[in-house]
Amino acid sequence: MSPKKIANDLIIFAQFSSTPSFIGCAEILGITKASVSRSVAKLEEYYGVSLLVRSPRGVKFTNAGTLVSKYAQQLLESIEELDSKLDEFKVSTKGHLNVAAPAAIATLKLSPLLHTFSQENPEIDIELDMAEQTLNPVTDPYDFVLSWFPPQDHNVYVKPLTSYDVVIVTSPMYLVGKGMPKHPKELVNLNCLHYKYYSGKKQWKFLINGENKAFSTGGRFTVATSTLLKEPLKSGQGIARLPKFIVQDELDSGELVQLFESYEIEKAKLYAVYANKREDDPVVTKLLNFVVDKIGVINA
Repeated sequence: MSPKKIANDLIIFAQFSSTPSFIGCAEILGITKASVSRSVAKLEEYYGVSLLVRSPRGVKFTNAGTLVSKYAQQLLESIEELDSKLDEFKVSTKGHLNVAAPAAIATLKLSPLLHTFSQENPEIDIELDMAEQTLNPVTDPYDFVLSWFPPQDHNVYVKPLTSYDVVIVTSPMYLVGKGMPKHPKELVNLNCLHYKYYSGKKQWKFLINGENKAFSTGGRFTVATSTLLKEPLKSGQGIARLPKFIVQDELDSGELVQLFESYEIEKAKLYAVYANKREDDPVVTKLLNFVVDKIGVINA
Protein backbone atom coordinates (compact mmCIF):
# COMPACT_ATOMS: atom_id res chain seq x y z
CA MET A 1 0.00 0.00 0.00
CA SER A 2 1.31 3.45 -0.92
CA PRO A 3 1.97 5.90 1.94
CA LYS A 4 -0.32 8.32 0.10
CA LYS A 5 -3.26 5.98 0.76
CA ILE A 6 -2.91 6.33 4.53
CA ALA A 7 -2.44 10.11 4.64
CA ASN A 8 -6.09 10.69 5.50
CA ASP A 9 -5.99 7.94 8.11
CA LEU A 10 -3.00 9.63 9.75
CA ILE A 11 -4.94 12.91 9.93
CA ILE A 12 -7.84 11.10 11.59
CA PHE A 13 -5.43 9.41 13.99
CA ALA A 14 -3.88 12.79 14.83
CA GLN A 15 -7.31 14.11 15.76
CA PHE A 16 -8.03 10.91 17.70
CA SER A 17 -4.79 11.41 19.64
CA SER A 18 -6.00 14.74 20.99
CA THR A 19 -9.18 13.17 22.39
CA PRO A 20 -8.53 10.10 22.61
CA SER A 21 -12.04 8.87 22.05
CA PHE A 22 -13.62 7.21 19.05
CA ILE A 23 -16.91 9.04 19.63
CA GLY A 24 -15.25 12.39 20.40
CA CYS A 25 -13.00 12.18 17.34
CA ALA A 26 -15.94 11.25 15.12
CA GLU A 27 -17.98 14.23 16.36
CA ILE A 28 -15.12 16.69 15.77
CA LEU A 29 -14.46 15.42 12.25
CA GLY A 30 -18.11 14.96 11.36
CA ILE A 31 -17.70 11.27 10.53
CA THR A 32 -18.94 8.05 12.10
CA LYS A 33 -17.31 6.19 14.97
CA ALA A 34 -16.92 3.22 12.62
CA SER A 35 -14.89 5.39 10.19
CA VAL A 36 -12.48 6.33 12.95
CA SER A 37 -12.12 2.69 13.94
CA ARG A 38 -11.46 1.68 10.30
CA SER A 39 -8.70 4.29 9.96
CA VAL A 40 -6.95 2.95 13.08
CA ALA A 41 -7.24 -0.59 11.74
CA LYS A 42 -5.78 0.45 8.37
CA LEU A 43 -2.80 2.05 10.06
CA GLU A 44 -2.20 -1.03 12.20
CA GLU A 45 -2.34 -3.20 9.09
CA TYR A 46 -0.03 -0.87 7.14
CA TYR A 47 2.63 -0.62 9.86
CA GLY A 48 2.17 -4.20 11.11
CA VAL A 49 1.96 -3.16 14.78
CA SER A 50 -0.75 -2.49 17.33
CA LEU A 51 -1.32 1.18 17.98
CA LEU A 52 -3.89 0.95 20.74
CA VAL A 53 -4.67 -1.20 23.77
CA ARG A 54 -8.40 -1.36 24.37
CA SER A 55 -9.80 -2.11 27.83
CA PRO A 56 -13.02 -1.51 29.76
CA ARG A 57 -11.35 1.56 31.23
CA GLY A 58 -10.70 3.10 27.84
CA VAL A 59 -8.00 3.22 25.21
CA LYS A 60 -4.25 3.56 25.69
CA PHE A 61 -1.48 4.04 23.13
CA THR A 62 1.17 1.40 22.66
CA ASN A 63 4.75 2.62 22.22
CA ALA A 64 4.25 2.32 18.47
CA GLY A 65 0.95 4.18 18.76
CA THR A 66 2.66 7.03 20.61
CA LEU A 67 5.26 7.29 17.85
CA VAL A 68 2.67 7.26 15.06
CA SER A 69 0.63 9.81 16.99
CA LYS A 70 3.63 12.16 17.16
CA TYR A 71 4.22 12.12 13.41
CA ALA A 72 0.51 12.24 12.64
CA GLN A 73 0.25 15.39 14.75
CA GLN A 74 3.16 16.92 12.84
CA LEU A 75 1.42 16.11 9.56
CA LEU A 76 -1.78 17.75 10.75
CA GLU A 77 0.09 20.82 12.01
CA SER A 78 1.87 21.15 8.65
CA ILE A 79 -1.45 21.04 6.80
CA GLU A 80 -2.97 23.62 9.16
CA GLU A 81 0.10 25.85 8.77
CA LEU A 82 -0.14 25.58 4.99
CA ASP A 83 -3.81 26.57 5.13
CA SER A 84 -2.90 29.56 7.28
CA LYS A 85 -0.09 30.65 4.96
CA LEU A 86 -2.32 30.42 1.92
CA ASP A 87 -5.04 32.41 3.66
CA GLU A 88 -2.52 35.13 4.47
CA PHE A 89 -1.40 35.21 0.86
CA LYS A 90 -4.93 35.49 -0.44
CA VAL A 91 -5.66 38.37 1.91
CA SER A 92 -2.38 40.14 1.19
CA THR A 93 -2.96 40.20 -2.57
CA LYS A 94 -5.80 42.61 -2.01
CA GLY A 95 -4.74 46.22 -1.98
CA HIS A 96 -4.02 49.49 -3.74
CA LEU A 97 -0.94 50.36 -5.77
CA ASN A 98 0.18 53.85 -6.74
CA VAL A 99 2.23 53.47 -9.92
CA ALA A 100 4.22 56.06 -11.86
CA ALA A 101 6.02 55.99 -15.21
CA PRO A 102 7.31 58.45 -17.84
CA ALA A 103 4.54 59.66 -20.13
CA ALA A 104 5.71 57.70 -23.18
CA ILE A 105 5.98 54.46 -21.22
CA ALA A 106 2.73 55.07 -19.34
CA THR A 107 0.76 55.85 -22.50
CA LEU A 108 2.22 53.48 -25.07
CA LYS A 109 3.41 50.55 -22.95
CA LEU A 110 2.22 50.40 -19.35
CA SER A 111 -1.39 51.56 -19.46
CA PRO A 112 -2.57 48.69 -21.73
CA LEU A 113 -0.68 46.20 -19.55
CA LEU A 114 -2.18 47.53 -16.33
CA HIS A 115 -5.65 47.21 -17.82
CA THR A 116 -4.97 43.51 -18.40
CA PHE A 117 -3.43 43.17 -14.92
CA SER A 118 -6.53 44.74 -13.35
CA GLN A 119 -8.79 42.33 -15.17
CA GLU A 120 -6.75 39.37 -13.92
CA ASN A 121 -6.50 40.77 -10.38
CA PRO A 122 -9.84 42.44 -9.59
CA GLU A 123 -8.98 42.83 -5.89
CA ILE A 124 -5.97 45.08 -6.60
CA ASP A 125 -6.73 48.75 -7.31
CA ILE A 126 -4.18 50.64 -9.40
CA GLU A 127 -3.67 54.38 -9.81
CA LEU A 128 -1.28 55.34 -12.63
CA ASP A 129 0.50 58.70 -12.76
CA MET A 130 2.84 60.09 -15.39
CA ALA A 131 6.16 61.37 -14.06
CA GLU A 132 9.37 62.03 -15.93
CA GLN A 133 11.64 62.97 -13.04
CA THR A 134 13.50 60.56 -10.80
CA LEU A 135 11.11 59.25 -8.14
CA ASN A 136 11.98 57.51 -4.90
CA PRO A 137 9.29 55.14 -3.58
CA VAL A 138 10.71 55.60 -0.09
CA THR A 139 10.03 59.35 -0.02
CA ASP A 140 7.51 59.83 -2.85
CA PRO A 141 3.91 58.56 -2.67
CA TYR A 142 4.39 55.65 -5.06
CA ASP A 143 4.54 51.90 -4.51
CA PHE A 144 5.95 50.96 -7.91
CA VAL A 145 7.81 53.13 -10.40
CA LEU A 146 9.10 52.64 -13.92
CA SER A 147 11.90 55.05 -14.65
CA TRP A 148 14.64 55.95 -17.11
CA PHE A 149 16.61 57.41 -14.21
CA PRO A 150 16.40 55.29 -11.02
CA PRO A 151 17.34 56.87 -7.69
CA GLN A 152 20.74 56.15 -6.16
CA ASP A 153 19.45 54.98 -2.80
CA HIS A 154 20.29 51.77 -0.93
CA ASN A 155 16.74 51.77 0.48
CA VAL A 156 15.19 51.03 -2.92
CA TYR A 157 15.30 47.97 -5.12
CA VAL A 158 16.13 48.69 -8.77
CA LYS A 159 15.50 46.03 -11.41
CA PRO A 160 16.58 46.58 -15.03
CA LEU A 161 13.63 45.68 -17.24
CA THR A 162 14.35 46.30 -20.90
CA SER A 163 16.02 48.73 -23.28
CA TYR A 164 14.81 50.69 -26.28
CA ASP A 165 16.61 51.92 -29.38
CA VAL A 166 17.30 55.66 -29.36
CA VAL A 167 17.18 57.69 -32.57
CA ILE A 168 17.75 61.26 -33.67
CA VAL A 169 14.92 62.40 -35.89
CA THR A 170 13.57 65.42 -37.71
CA SER A 171 11.04 66.38 -40.34
CA PRO A 172 12.05 66.51 -44.02
CA MET A 173 10.66 70.06 -43.86
CA TYR A 174 13.39 71.09 -41.41
CA LEU A 175 16.12 69.82 -43.73
CA VAL A 176 15.01 71.98 -46.64
CA GLY A 177 17.86 74.37 -47.40
CA LYS A 178 20.12 72.72 -44.78
CA GLY A 179 20.72 69.29 -46.21
CA MET A 180 21.26 66.06 -44.28
CA PRO A 181 23.84 66.46 -41.48
CA LYS A 182 26.61 63.90 -41.76
CA HIS A 183 28.56 64.16 -38.49
CA PRO A 184 27.42 64.72 -34.86
CA LYS A 185 29.71 67.74 -34.59
CA GLU A 186 27.17 69.58 -36.79
CA LEU A 187 24.59 69.35 -33.94
CA VAL A 188 25.88 72.59 -32.42
CA ASN A 189 24.59 74.48 -35.46
CA LEU A 190 21.16 72.80 -35.49
CA ASN A 191 17.97 73.60 -33.57
CA CYS A 192 17.93 70.65 -31.17
CA LEU A 193 14.76 70.11 -29.18
CA HIS A 194 15.65 68.91 -25.70
CA TYR A 195 14.12 66.54 -23.17
CA LYS A 196 14.60 68.12 -19.73
CA TYR A 197 15.41 64.96 -17.82
CA TYR A 198 17.90 63.54 -20.28
CA SER A 199 21.27 63.54 -18.52
CA GLY A 200 23.54 65.97 -20.34
CA LYS A 201 20.65 67.50 -22.27
CA LYS A 202 22.86 70.02 -24.05
CA GLN A 203 25.19 67.26 -25.15
CA TRP A 204 24.13 64.19 -27.07
CA LYS A 205 26.26 61.06 -26.85
CA PHE A 206 27.21 58.62 -29.57
CA LEU A 207 29.04 55.31 -29.25
CA ILE A 208 32.25 55.73 -31.17
CA ASN A 209 34.85 52.95 -31.01
CA GLY A 210 32.95 51.46 -28.08
CA GLU A 211 32.97 54.63 -26.00
CA ASN A 212 30.35 57.29 -25.39
CA LYS A 213 31.46 60.55 -26.95
CA ALA A 214 29.49 63.73 -26.23
CA PHE A 215 28.76 66.40 -28.83
CA SER A 216 27.43 69.86 -28.06
CA THR A 217 24.02 70.76 -29.43
CA GLY A 218 22.26 73.94 -30.43
CA GLY A 219 18.67 74.90 -29.67
CA ARG A 220 16.82 76.64 -26.85
CA PHE A 221 13.55 74.68 -26.61
CA THR A 222 13.19 72.16 -23.75
CA VAL A 223 10.22 70.05 -22.65
CA ALA A 224 9.61 68.12 -19.44
CA THR A 225 7.73 65.31 -21.23
CA SER A 226 9.39 63.53 -24.14
CA THR A 227 6.16 62.98 -26.07
CA LEU A 228 5.67 66.77 -26.30
CA LEU A 229 8.49 66.88 -28.83
CA LYS A 230 6.50 65.08 -31.52
CA GLU A 231 4.42 68.01 -32.75
CA PRO A 232 7.33 70.50 -32.97
CA LEU A 233 9.28 67.83 -34.81
CA LYS A 234 6.51 67.16 -37.34
CA SER A 235 6.03 70.87 -37.96
CA GLY A 236 9.67 71.24 -38.95
CA GLN A 237 10.94 73.15 -35.92
CA GLY A 238 14.08 71.11 -35.27
CA ILE A 239 15.55 67.72 -34.40
CA ALA A 240 15.27 65.57 -31.27
CA ARG A 241 16.78 62.55 -29.59
CA LEU A 242 14.08 60.06 -28.50
CA PRO A 243 13.43 56.37 -27.86
CA LYS A 244 12.45 54.99 -31.25
CA PHE A 245 9.11 53.52 -30.15
CA ILE A 246 7.79 57.05 -29.49
CA VAL A 247 8.21 58.08 -33.14
CA GLN A 248 8.00 54.70 -34.88
CA ASP A 249 4.67 55.50 -36.58
CA GLU A 250 5.99 58.82 -37.89
CA LEU A 251 9.16 57.18 -39.19
CA ASP A 252 7.10 54.52 -40.94
CA SER A 253 4.84 57.13 -42.56
CA GLY A 254 7.72 59.37 -43.62
CA GLU A 255 6.59 62.33 -41.49
CA LEU A 256 9.94 62.07 -39.72
CA VAL A 257 13.32 60.82 -40.89
CA GLN A 258 16.23 59.41 -38.94
CA LEU A 259 19.56 61.22 -38.81
CA PHE A 260 23.05 59.85 -38.18
CA GLU A 261 21.97 56.28 -38.95
CA SER A 262 25.57 55.16 -39.33
CA TYR A 263 26.31 56.13 -35.71
CA GLU A 264 25.40 53.95 -32.75
CA ILE A 265 23.54 55.48 -29.81
CA GLU A 266 23.35 53.85 -26.38
CA LYS A 267 19.92 52.37 -25.74
CA ALA A 268 17.50 53.85 -23.22
CA LYS A 269 17.20 51.49 -20.25
CA LEU A 270 13.97 51.14 -18.34
CA TYR A 271 13.99 50.20 -14.65
CA ALA A 272 11.42 49.04 -12.12
CA VAL A 273 11.85 50.69 -8.72
CA TYR A 274 10.25 50.00 -5.36
CA ALA A 275 11.19 50.27 -1.68
CA ASN A 276 13.28 47.48 -0.20
CA LYS A 277 10.69 47.06 2.55
CA ARG A 278 8.14 46.08 -0.12
CA GLU A 279 10.35 43.33 -1.58
CA ASP A 280 8.29 40.59 0.06
CA ASP A 281 4.95 42.33 -0.47
CA PRO A 282 2.85 39.90 -2.57
CA VAL A 283 0.96 42.75 -4.26
CA VAL A 284 4.15 44.47 -5.45
CA THR A 285 5.71 41.12 -6.36
CA LYS A 286 2.68 40.14 -8.42
CA LEU A 287 2.83 43.39 -10.41
CA LEU A 288 6.61 43.15 -10.85
CA ASN A 289 6.38 39.58 -12.15
CA PHE A 290 3.59 40.60 -14.51
CA VAL A 291 5.57 43.55 -15.90
CA VAL A 292 8.73 41.46 -16.26
CA ASP A 293 6.76 38.79 -18.12
CA LYS A 294 5.18 41.30 -20.50
CA ILE A 295 7.97 43.85 -21.00
CA GLY A 296 10.99 41.63 -20.49
CA VAL A 297 14.15 41.86 -18.45
CA ILE A 298 17.79 42.64 -19.23
CA ASN A 299 20.95 41.91 -17.32
CA ALA A 300 22.03 44.54 -14.83
